[in-house]
Amino acid sequence: MRKWALLLFLLSLSFATVRNGDGSYKLFEGDSVRSDNGFEVILDNLDWEYGSDQGIQVGDATFVFRFDGKKVAEETLDEGSAFTASSPDAKDNVTLEVTSLGHDLDADRNIRTYARVRVSSESYSAPNLSITSVNISSGLYEAEINWTTSLRANSTVYLYENDTLVRVAPLPDPGTIFRLYLSGLGSDTDYRISIRACAAGCVTSERSFRTLAQVPEISGVKATAVTDNGAIILWKTDIDSDSKVYYRKKGESGWKTAPPPGKYDDFVVGRYFEIPKPFEGWITPDDFGPLVTANVSRTSPPGEAHLSGKPARLAPISATTIKPDFGLDIPPSLIDIVVRRNHSVNLYGLEADTEYEYKASSCAEGCANSSLRNLTTLKTLRDPYAELFLSTSALAHGTSLTVTISAMSMNEGGRIALSSLEWDDEGETKSLQPYFGGSDRSFLPESFGSNSVASITFTDPGTHTVTLNVTDNYGKSKAVSKEVEVSGRAACERTSAKYYPSDTDCADKWPYGPGATIDYNQEVGACHAFEVCDDSIDYMVADAESCCNGQYVFSAKPEERYYDYDKNKLCDIALQDTRNKKPMSRLSPENSMKICKTAFLVRGIGSQAVYLKDYYYGEACCKDKAACDRWPHFEAGPWPASNVQFAELWCHYTTVNPLFGSSYKVAKDGWY
Repeated sequence: MRKWALLLFLLSLSFATVRNGDGSYKLFEGDSVRSDNGFEVILDNLDWEYGSDQGIQVGDATFVFRFDGKKVAEETLDEGSAFTASSPDAKDNVTLEVTSLGHDLDADRNIRTYARVRVSSESYSAPNLSITSVNISSGLYEAEINWTTSLRANSTVYLYENDTLVRVAPLPDPGTIFRLYLSGLGSDTDYRISIRACAAGCVTSERSFRTLAQVPEISGVKATAVTDNGAIILWKTDIDSDSKVYYRKKGESGWKTAPPPGKYDDFVVGRYFEIPKPFEGWITPDDFGPLVTANVSRTSPPGEAHLSGKPARLAPISATTIKPDFGLDIPPSLIDIVVRRNHSVNLYGLEADTEYEYKASSCAEGCANSSLRNLTTLKTLRDPYAELFLSTSALAHGTSLTVTISAMSMNEGGRIALSSLEWDDEGETKSLQPYFGGSDRSFLPESFGSNSVASITFTDPGTHTVTLNVTDNYGKSKAVSKEVEVSGRAACERTSAKYYPSDTDCADKWPYGPGATIDYNQEVGACHAFEVCDDSIDYMVADAESCCNGQYVFSAKPEERYYDYDKNKLCDIALQDTRNKKPMSRLSPENSMKICKTAFLVRGIGSQAVYLKDYYYGEACCKDKAACDRWPHFEAGPWPASNVQFAELWCHYTTVNPLFGSSYKVAKDGWY
């Protein structure tokens, strides 16, 4: 349409249009004609284009109607159409009939389009008030409403959603041409408006409209974690939406989808959707500032108004809003997996060393697809090498099994990323993570980087399965299992001890005198001299195994208040002691594990004093009585868990009988 400045210029032209012999007028753009009762009709615009036959095809024409120098109407007419405009005081009107539309060529052979029209005018009785030319243009969260009234009137708009009145908008100025802007509407929502115009009386006109649907804007599309048979597609959207990927081999016509159409349970959907790991450019809540609401405001020119209410919807879409293609009965917990702004979809079952093209798709109330992208899968990946070597396939309950682990990735640039050793015992599955050579938690040297050694103890008899699970950094996995037979309790059978030496003859809890003897400064019962078959020290053996397995999971015993307490430091030293021994090529894994556990326990009782302090002090005094008092007693803290009265333990002595006075005892060197 022409701007008002151009229109005023056109209206300044003289009304000298020539009337044809048949009573019609030939109007070019900008020409005008005046009716008998004072109406001015101006041809404002006339469209044309080249037709399919390269001939000139004239479209429709736009006319402006004025009365007493004021615009009263504007109408676009086709050939053969007519329009009647009324004067503001509702006493006169003019009827314009378009008889034909055509074109001429001027002297410079420029195209000049024209309209042949007939004009008739009359006076008539004042019409009733009416609302005409209602037009609604809606967007995502807003709408613009235009309408006219036959008489100068006041107008009010009532907005309904689901038959519920949600807003009332009185336009601030009376007139005949009105415009109202509505913002803050809900997207993809049906509304109804009722326009009420009042002059001498009131009339209403109702219309319905629907706002546009939310369509996500997709960005940041990328393929990651590409393997020989799969990939993860990542992208982001500006609003919450679902996730889908279309993909196909390069050159094929049909598309596959991930996830495929159909109804799925949690497990299957979980194959395709996982919580995406953040990457640069992901949308965060900080991307959205505060939202401001407003009221009806007066604007210029008169007859216009703006009405805003609730802000545009930016909150997450509820589970009841989204209807994913892969089923309508999916519970909200799964909806939460796929409806978001940061998207991650797994592709499965791709062919190795093959080029694929893909596009990301997200749907809210409407759907959007990304541009086409390409990825090439890796060559076929191989499963890792994994093997277990057991120190024995049969052992007694309560004794240790040494497990040598060998594992490596068989793919270029591959490494073992995840590993676990599992076994069944005491009615449950137990596990530990192997630490391979070169790790601070392994006593194996770096040259044994694909090997690991673990010690496990079975506390109930029967057939047990030991399983190694490994996964490399390409996601390829391997599991290998071995069985071991565990016999019933062969020693310490009258105790509840879980751990004991495999070659002990003891059957009762320490201390116990009968049975085999040992010459240990003096001849004593072997089951008395060594603290075996004692469940009170089970935790020490368990700590030693945890250290040498690299787990560093220790018991809370004994209480820390007795001495400096750092089992982690003790374990570091024990592992280092073992690394300093002969290399594995000359020292078996079983012996290395024994050395490690022994180093842990000896230092824990001796120099590190984690389990027992001053344990050797009494014997040391007897070896060198000059370092002790005259009457050396056993000293240790805390006291061992025993019914022996350690305060009564002396060095062996001789009796001195002086000539005068009472007899007294003197410690005898070398005996305790």
